[in-house]
Amino acid sequence: MKNQFYLLFSLHGLLYGVETLCVREIVLLPEFMPMVSAPADIVGMIDLRASIVPIMDLDLHFGHQPSAYQLSDRIIFLEHQDKLMGIIVNQVHDVKLIDFACIDTELAHKAISNQKASPTAGIARIDGDLVTLLNVESLFQSVVLPTVAQEAAPCTGSQTTFFSHTSLEEQAILRDRAYNLRQQTETEALTGLLSFAVLKIGDEYFGVETAVMREFADISNVTPIPCCPDYILGNMNLRGEIVTLLSLHHKLNVSPSGKRKAVVIKVNDIIAGITVDDVLDVTYVNPSSIKSVPTAAYAKSRDYARGTATFGNQTMTLLDLPRLFTQGELVVNEHV
Repeated sequence: MKNQFYLLFSLHGLLYGVETLCVREIVLLPEFMPMVSAPADIVGMIDLRASIVPIMDLDLHFGHQPSAYQLSDRIIFLEHQDKLMGIIVNQVHDVKLIDFACIDTELAHKAISNQKASPTAGIARIDGDLVTLLNVESLFQSVVLPTVAQEAAPCTGSQTTFFSHTSLEEQAILRDRAYNLRQQTETEALTGLLSFAVLKIGDEYFGVETAVMREFADISNVTPIPCCPDYILGNMNLRGEIVTLLSLHHKLNVSPSGKRKAVVIKVNDIIAGITVDDVLDVTYVNPSSIKSVPTAAYAKSRDYARGTATFGNQTMTLLDLPRLFTQGELVVNEHV
């Protein structure tokens, strides 16, 4: 078997991975609707751009005790044979290329007798951690949904113990997230929408088209490059490939924080890593809804912005990375 890219995520302190080819989308936890006569681990359904998608609670699927959901939880939408399903996770981490030699598949063959396939594809050793790799086919095989559509009411704090702890303000946020997912189909077709990764740099929100993004990575072992501007942090070894790491904080006129991650991007023939403070979400933007950057705002970043869009109740600046890299002087031309 060949090596595969996996999206890593955590649930109650345990690390899991799922093949990136099966990942359709990642969103912050929205309000969802309960399903009548559904399996115990299917806790609801979401209207995702005109598709009714079942939501699985992995705790219940693996026989663990259920836990109350948090606003910071996320849903990873998986796709298999033209079917969609969401799984609830606590936190999404990096995308990693996992060598098949690092995967112990013995446990995957010890499937429970009444299951069509093992729920796990193996256990991987990554940077000293053990990661359970999910068998996406098994997850979909385990879902047997009702054949007759049932009328459902919105899932509020009074209707399910999973949201029983949420305040009225938090319920409003959950409801607003669900509304945004649903509204995208009621007002516009998915065709023609642009996909952006929502990045936090300093205290500001920025969007970068996913088309130019290659992967996320932790920052470690950065080798400084002599006689370079401050925004060139150094070189990082990424699985044998040397990638130059850049900081956009100065160019975007924002202050850095202590927590940093790297987003590896490819613009034309340039491959580089840019530092960000957090990777928040992936969202879709209609080109017609992109607004121009206000003259008085983002004094420095507006030179490298294609416009602004709304992310939740925040304003997100959409970065034009090709312009930033070709006209933003992000070139090493000094000599030692």
